[in-house]
Amino acid sequence: MADECSKLRRQNKSLDIRLKESIRKGKGALPPAIDRNNAEFDESDEEFETELLHFEKRFQILEEGPMGLDVLASNLARDKRLLEKALKQQQEAHRATIASLNEWKGLSAQKDETITKQNQQIEEMMIAQAALEEEIDRKRREIEEAVNSEREKLEERLLELQNEADEARTQADAMVLASDKLSQELVKVHEQYDDAQKRRADGKAEMDTGQEEPEAEGAGQWEMVEQREEAKLHTNDNVEAPCTVKLAVWKDEKSGKCQLRAQEGGDTETRIALTPELIQDLDSGSPWIDLFSRVGLSSDDPHRIVIGELLGEKEHTLPPNGAAVLCRIHRYDAWRYYVSGTSLKSSFMSDYVVTKDDLEADDDVSSAINSGTGGRELVDVLLGKMSFQDEGDGFYFGTG
Repeated sequence: MADECSKLRRQNKSLDIRLKESIRKGKGALPPAIDRNNAEFDESDEEFETELLHFEKRFQILEEGPMGLDVLASNLARDKRLLEKALKQQQEAHRATIASLNEWKGLSAQKDETITKQNQQIEEMMIAQAALEEEIDRKRREIEEAVNSEREKLEERLLELQNEADEARTQADAMVLASDKLSQELVKVHEQYDDAQKRRADGKAEMDTGQEEPEAEGAGQWEMVEQREEAKLHTNDNVEAPCTVKLAVWKDEKSGKCQLRAQEGGDTETRIALTPELIQDLDSGSPWIDLFSRVGLSSDDPHRIVIGELLGEKEHTLPPNGAAVLCRIHRYDAWRYYVSGTSLKSSFMSDYVVTKDDLEADDDVSSAINSGTGGRELVDVLLGKMSFQDEGDGFYFGTG
């Protein structure tokens, strides 16, 4: 700038001399001043006009003297600072743009890789889907063939069964006719047998010299079929003493009736008739052992020997530890019950005799018994008052 200023000063001095000479020569015919801002430029020579404007501006500064040069230098310095600042901002923006561009390039590369993997997975899934559909079609055909084959077999079997049913119906009709005839003959035989028994009894009564009836249930030929010398009955060990009785099952050979005979110590023998329903309810493999296990005591005072009735069997969850127990409840009478069960978790077995005192002490149970509640409802009421300690004390009455 200093060199340029010196150069401009020399030019200014030279131009000043020439200007003075030109002014002297042009004083006779001075044209009016023209406002360059209002001048119309030829669009074909815009560069020349621009250079001419710059030259006029610099010439105007030269006319103003050194002060104009200072103003020009100041303006140029300011423009330079502005341009440097703008350049710096542009460079920073360029660097930020480059960094953002690189970041977007990396993200785009990741997205491309992800898209490639997903496309590959989609292709694999489409292949697997096609294979699965083909396998489904094959299985469907196999199932249809198997169903058709099985249907044909079932139709053939159904036809055979229908033929067998027709034959069985024919045989059944024939057997019904034969059964009717047999029933008629059997009625005649029973009538003849009853007459013979009546005549025999009458003859025996005449010959009898006052001998006592052999059995309370009526005369007959009784035979002992099962006996247990010392059978321990179920009692409540907390409040009752152990009870041992002598048990035996007797059968009348003529009528086929059965009796349970029980004797406690030297007391009178108790005889209980066994109904066909009770015998049918016993275990078919060992009916008399099952019968002896049901024998117990009543709640009367003094007690009686009775046969317990199976009230119900149920799987129940009992407090205090929520043990799942398969429970069986037998009823000796309305105020005495025998509860037995097996833990489904540990196979631990336990039993308990619920006495009359236990039942009367609980208002819910006593009111249920007094109201005539029975069956499954009474089983639920009793089990609701029982507790069970697995591999411990077992059953006990009360939920505390």
